[in-house]
Amino acid sequence: YVVMWSGVPQLFLLPLMPFLIKRVDPRLLVAGGLILFAVSCFINVDMSPQTGMDQLILPQILRAAGQPLATIPLTQLSVVGLTRRDTADSAGITSVMRNLGASIGIAMLSTVVQIREQVHFSVIAEALSQNSLRLQERLQSLGAMFASRGADSGTATLQSASLLASQVR
Repeated sequence: YVVMWSGVPQLFLLPLMPFLIKRVDPRLLVAGGLILFAVSCFINVDMSPQTGMDQLILPQILRAAGQPLATIPLTQLSVVGLTRRDTADSAGITSVMRNLGASIGIAMLSTVVQIREQVHFSVIAEALSQNSLRLQERLQSLGAMFASRGADSGTATLQSASLLASQVR
């Protein structure tokens, strides 16, 4: 539902881009697109697990509107002044660099998320001690739930600890 909204601005903007590029300085279009990207990011600053889907629609629309405004003029500016023969090479190099940058960015972000998950898991796990009354109550209630579903005492204890670990993670 939320991702669907990213197609709406592009549906209207993409056909208008040739007219906009002819009438507006491409550098202004790029700046406008990047500003829309930035605004959408700042709207998401306070995002939490309690963020509702309806709160994600506006940032998604802004980001989707900023994408063609930023990328299409940039692509055009990258081939300005080149000969017809060099234009194809330039477009190919631009495409390769864009894909390479995206791959590196995704890999870096995945690494950061994985490292931060381990850090936060460790901090929360340190706070959960065997002597914690709340932890013991939680494990007992989970164990009782698993036991009511037919698990023996040892299996219920292992399943309780496993479920608690996945909840913390």
